[in-house]
Amino acid sequence: MKHPDILYKIETLRCERGWSIYRLSKESGVPASTIYNLSRCKTEPRLQTLEALCTAFGVRLSDFIAETSANTELSAKQQLCLKYFDALDSAKQEKLLAYMEGLTWSTYQ
Repeated sequence: MKHPDILYKIETLRCERGWSIYRLSKESGVPASTIYNLSRCKTEPRLQTLEALCTAFGVRLSDFIAETSANTELSAKQQLCLKYFDALDSAKQEKLLAYMEGLTWSTYQ
C-alpha cells in the first residue's frame, strides 16, 4: 500500500463526512499536527495512527487497506495477520501493536 493511496483514502473519508482536520483529530484522538503532516506527505502513517483513523471513520482496518490496495496484493501471511488482528478486541489490538512495534524497533531506528 503506497502512502499517496492512503492519503487519498483518508482525505476522501474525511471530506465525505464534512470533517476538518481538527474534527478528525477530535474523533480519532490523533493529534491534528500528525494528520496535517500526513496530508502534506511529511510523515509516513503508523499502524496505530491508521487504526485510530479507521475507528473514527467507522471502517475496519482490513477493509481500509483492501480498498486502498486495489492494485497491490497482500501475501497470504499479511492477509492472515489482518484477519487475526480484526478478530481481537481493542485492548488486545493495542497490545499486539505495541509488541509488533517492539519487534521492529531496531529496524526503524
